[in-house]
Amino acid sequence: MESPLIDSKKSSPCRIEISLAKTGEILRTLSFDQDSITIGRDDKCDIRIDNLGVSRVHAEIKRDGNIYRIFDQKSKTGLFIRGKRVQECNLSSGDEIFLAKHIIAFFFTKRMRTSNVTKRLEKTGQKKALEESKEKALEEAKEKKPMMQTMEVDFTGMASEHTPAPAQLHVAGTSKRIPLHKNAISFGKSKSCDITISGLFVAQKHAVIVQDRKGFVIRFLGRFYPPRVNDQKIKKTALLKDGDFVQIGSIRFVFQVNFG
Repeated sequence: MESPLIDSKKSSPCRIEISLAKTGEILRTLSFDQDSITIGRDDKCDIRIDNLGVSRVHAEIKRDGNIYRIFDQKSKTGLFIRGKRVQECNLSSGDEIFLAKHIIAFFFTKRMRTSNVTKRLEKTGQKKALEESKEKALEEAKEKKPMMQTMEVDFTGMASEHTPAPAQLHVAGTSKRIPLHKNAISFGKSKSCDITISGLFVAQKHAVIVQDRKGFVIRFLGRFYPPRVNDQKIKKTALLKDGDFVQIGSIRFVFQVNFG
């Protein structure tokens, strides 16, 4: 959404970073400072994606001052942003663009410089309102929900405690240990999770470790970037064994059973 406090045509352009990912893995990150960025399968595209589901020139991002807008170039498989297929759309920092099997994450690399409109507002005593508007925009960008919704799980009813904890997660490279004292321990961006983990492709409720009759099982709840056990991606679930290395987001743990 365009801010009424920004004169896009007169303010200094922002540099942007674009990360290209597939199945949760970041393939590369590119930096741009130009008015047009093409995306597609053709060798001449600024962002080339070698996939038959991507058109030769699939989309184009155009810059007008500090406003970036993406246009679908009559692609066959389309563009999806914030859960909807779009023909054209203004981009905000943190937006995820879905095309074919790929995700393009769009970020500003620095704040927009003060425009002439901003200077006039400051002179008329509206500086405080301007700063509050900027802070609100930044907070909204940080709290933007991911496009894909994750599976809803009510962890409350699964939280019966064990004393002492039958197992624990040792945070690799630290002395910190997380006791698995519940039937279910949840991981993700949401504040309702037992363990909060941030990251570009980490879902609000990304994974859960559940104790059942077989032992401790890790279950993937997200859409992208599945957990790894001993450096192998899990498909949906994996039974954990003593000494297993578990990676959720960028955090690595060692699963340890408390014998005796």
